[in-house]
Amino acid sequence: KNDLARISLVKSLTVLVENDEALSLIQDYIARNPRDVEGSYLLGIVYRGMGRDAEAENQLRRAAKMQPAHFDVQYNLGVILLRLNKAAEAEAHLRRALAINPESSEARFQLGNALRKQGKTEVAREEIAVFKQQREQTAQENSAAMTQAAGVFNEQVEDERHSDRRKLDSFTRTVSHEMR
Repeated sequence: KNDLARISLVKSLTVLVENDEALSLIQDYIARNPRDVEGSYLLGIVYRGMGRDAEAENQLRRAAKMQPAHFDVQYNLGVILLRLNKAAEAEAHLRRALAINPESSEARFQLGNALRKQGKTEVAREEIAVFKQQREQTAQENSAAMTQAAGVFNEQVEDERHSDRRKLDSFTRTVSHEMR
C-alpha cells in the first residue's frame, strides 16, 4: 500500500516538475521493486524531465522489455529517441504505441515528426493529415459533449425551478387556508 502511495506521489511530483524529490522516491521504490515496469517507466519520465535523455532512454527501454504492450512506455520512448535524433528507432516505437492505441493523436503527431526527420515526407504528410482529422473529431466530440452537458444542466435547473414553484404554491395555499 505504501508503494502505491509512493508511485502516486512520484507521478504528482513529475507533473509539478519536482524532479529531484521524485527521483529520490522512485529510485528508492525501484531498489525494492526492480522488476516493476511502472517504476522503470516513471524513472524514465523523471530523467526526461531533468533533461537526462540518455538515462531516460535506458529506463524506458528497460520498461519496454518488461512490458512491450505498455502504451505510455512505447510513446515516451519514441519521443525521447526523437530528442536523441534516433528517428528510425523512434518511428518503430511510435508505431508500436499506435498499434496499442490507434486513437492517440499525440503518438500520430510524433510519428509524423519521426518520418519527416528521416526524409519520408509524403508518409509524414499522411500521418499529420490523420492527426489533424483526429484532432478535429476530438474537438467536435468535445463540443457535442459540452452541448449535451449544458442541456442536461439546463433541464435540471428548470426542474428545480418548477419544483421550487410547486413548493411555494403549496406553501401559499396552506397559509391562505390557515388564515381563513
